[in-house]
Amino acid sequence: MLSQAEVLYNLQKIDIALQKNRKRLAEIDTQLTNNTVVLRAKQRVDQANSILTPYRIKVKDLELELQTVQNKHKASEDRLYSGAVKNPKELQDLENEIASLKHRRETLEEHLLENMMFVEEATDDLTSAEAKLQLAIDASAQENKELGAEKNQLLKTVVAITTQRAQIIAGITPQNLKTYETLRPKKANQAVAVLRNCSCTLCGIEQTKFVEEAVRKGNELVMCLGCGRILFEMV
Repeated sequence: MLSQAEVLYNLQKIDIALQKNRKRLAEIDTQLTNNTVVLRAKQRVDQANSILTPYRIKVKDLELELQTVQNKHKASEDRLYSGAVKNPKELQDLENEIASLKHRRETLEEHLLENMMFVEEATDDLTSAEAKLQLAIDASAQENKELGAEKNQLLKTVVAITTQRAQIIAGITPQNLKTYETLRPKKANQAVAVLRNCSCTLCGIEQTKFVEEAVRKGNELVMCLGCGRILFEMV
């Protein structure tokens, strides 16, 4: 018949396994609901869009203004060469206007070309960011599939271990179980320590012969003189 210390040691192994599986389940749930790689890729797409949009608007505005200036320039030239204007001052004013419109057109064309280059660069950046986002989404989908399968297996394992835990607890007295459950949170979930060569394997403190003998008898729970854990000696 197993001593209470040995049964508690077996329970501890079950509890450690449960903790490990539940921790992994929590990690999977976090990954499934908050994929940081995809989120970062989306942020890069949004950033690329925020850079590209103003340039596109600027190009559109420049194109409209350039079209207006070109129309005015053509109309002024047509009027100049039509012979309809005879007054020297009016002719001079018209020539000045044409020269001003030409200068404005050249300035607009220069600015338009410059901004079109910015649009091209920003568009390439956006295309690259979108491609990386799609790769991240595809990878996430595959990862989620694998994570989903792992989660299902872990849930089955947790159910099996929980059932095993209930069976083990049935062989522990209420008082000893209370002692174990009280120690667990205080001892980093390791309430039971193995006694080896008359020393506690967790804290390293050497025990007295009296303690060693009491542990071997297994009639009652014996605590480590150093860390206060329940001692169990493997045979």
